[in-house]
Amino acid sequence: MTARLNQFRDRLQRMRRYGRSLFTLVFALAWFGLASSAQTQDFSREHIDRYEVNIDIGADGSLAIEERIRVYVLGDIFKRGIYRDFPLSNLESYQDVNPYQGVEARRNGARENIARTEYTSDSYRIYLGQEDVFLTTGKFYDYSLSYRIDRAILQYEESDNFDWNVIPQFWEVPIRNWSVTVTAPEGATLLESRVLTGPQGTSGNSYNGALSAQENVYTVTGDSLGRFVGATLVLRFAPELIAPGANYPVLSDAYYAEQAAAEAERRLREAARVRIAGLAMLIAVLVFAVLAVLLWMRLGREKAVMPPIYPRFDPPKSVGAGAARYISRQGNISNVKMLITVLVSLSVKGYIRLEERLITRLEDGPEALTASEKMALSSLKLNRPDDTYVIVKKDTTTANELKKAAKAVVGEIREEFRTSYRTNWFWSIGMIVLLNLIWWIGFGASMLGSIFGWAALITFLSVFSPVFSSLFRKRSRAWIGFILLPIFLIFQLGGFVLNALGQTDMQTTLNNAPLMLAFAVSTVAMLMIPRHFKNYTQSGADLAAELEGLKLYIKAAEHGELQEEPEPDYVRFSLIYPYAFALGLNAIWATKFANELASWATAGVVADPWYGRHHSSFEDDLSSFETDFQSAAGYSPSSSSGSGGSSFSGGGGGGGGGGGW
Repeated sequence: MTARLNQFRDRLQRMRRYGRSLFTLVFALAWFGLASSAQTQDFSREHIDRYEVNIDIGADGSLAIEERIRVYVLGDIFKRGIYRDFPLSNLESYQDVNPYQGVEARRNGARENIARTEYTSDSYRIYLGQEDVFLTTGKFYDYSLSYRIDRAILQYEESDNFDWNVIPQFWEVPIRNWSVTVTAPEGATLLESRVLTGPQGTSGNSYNGALSAQENVYTVTGDSLGRFVGATLVLRFAPELIAPGANYPVLSDAYYAEQAAAEAERRLREAARVRIAGLAMLIAVLVFAVLAVLLWMRLGREKAVMPPIYPRFDPPKSVGAGAARYISRQGNISNVKMLITVLVSLSVKGYIRLEERLITRLEDGPEALTASEKMALSSLKLNRPDDTYVIVKKDTTTANELKKAAKAVVGEIREEFRTSYRTNWFWSIGMIVLLNLIWWIGFGASMLGSIFGWAALITFLSVFSPVFSSLFRKRSRAWIGFILLPIFLIFQLGGFVLNALGQTDMQTTLNNAPLMLAFAVSTVAMLMIPRHFKNYTQSGADLAAELEGLKLYIKAAEHGELQEEPEPDYVRFSLIYPYAFALGLNAIWATKFANELASWATAGVVADPWYGRHHSSFEDDLSSFETDFQSAAGYSPSSSSGSGGSSFSGGGGGGGGGGGW
């Protein structure tokens, strides 16, 4: 268990190194503003009035630390109490994962409640106070924290160093006064001392105040420090201060060479484990893929007898445009797009007029309406002539109304045609669950962080696979999507996984290649299983065959006329257009009748053509209507959220930060 904790800690340290360079640059730029304002802090607002730190250095290299923090409370930042962040970075390999032991807290001399503790990748946070008890505003409160850290003194061949961020750099309020007292063991010989102030990540400014020394007690005091500015104290003692031990080595060249050799050996062992585990995962996923294909041959190909498919010049009887879209996609539809399809059909039938952001109810047309079309009129309150519906963008009420109407329309169609196909959802979900089990069992058997990362991504994609699958519904780009999406996920998300584990060298990437390939196969499987495990019933197959025949007729418009094709006239154009829109072929159908549209509009073949007088741009107008409609239906108000501060420490041990809650 200890070995695994050490490996986990090593990986966390590698993750921090990548972020540290960026934070260094950011805080170096911020330092100019902080330094100039440090002496002009507004202490009428919440602040730390006094920050006292007392540190006793033990003969065994441990530190007994007491922090006394006097805060001024107005209820803006300090509501229930304070929190304190202790950094878990910059630890040596022989130190504990969390070296802060025996933490005790007091407020105004009485023991204070520790409400809760939290761990992040780089800090340990404690909250002082109670969730339902609030501090009195306009008062000072005296907090104290005491804790112990073992093996904190750094032993070098030429000196024993106390290198500590005595005033944490990440307090979110300014500090008016501060002082630090360090008591060394009897007989300690001080070789050198240094005090630096500044934000984390900078080299700091030399402190102008003097370090006072009286026998083995060293004291330094200072004036105001700005927000996110701290102080570091370095004391170099003669090497007799601490006695080396088996678990407390001297940090010599030999020690670092030994650590490097041990790390190299560990990496070789882990690389071998990754290769073996990767091959095992790849074999398991390939077996899963074979099982999925066999199951698809049993389920997906267990189709009803599909009638012969040939060009059909008329849409199926008793099937509206919305139902045509639903059946052709086996229910894999967007509710809002279905509502738009039904509205286009209503427009062609003469019941409504579609304008950019306005729907107007007209007199009843000659054609009967389907149940879904009646539901659309009712849901949008377009029951009588001259009723209107205004599409308001970025409006919550409009968005809710359109979503509700779309859901109702789809509900009508689903109820009527639910028997047209089988989803086989039990088998689809079962296979997705089995795939997740393969990955998580692989992680449990290997306890490799890389497999954990891939398994977590698989679970995430399993939940959102319908979203990804919907991106590739059009057959013309399906295979492109199935190829490009796994590649994207491998290099983008895969790179994130390896980066997070600190494994970015080429050899490590090659070692992880089998896992990447297994992940790619898994991704394709998740996209294909829900789609291809569906099949038509006999009634659904009959309707699907008619729709496929209609698509052949519409598509043939690009290449020329078919034999026995009816004469192109206004009635035929209007009859087919809603179905072409439902099947995603409306642009092809409109192009076929481009010349006729112009002549019908100018010759007055019909009194008020549904596509309007602007025949040359009606497709663009309809596209604009669809875009505005989709935007209005998809609107949701933005929300804001706050975030806590970071808790990286500067050079040396200690540090961290704090604030109020």
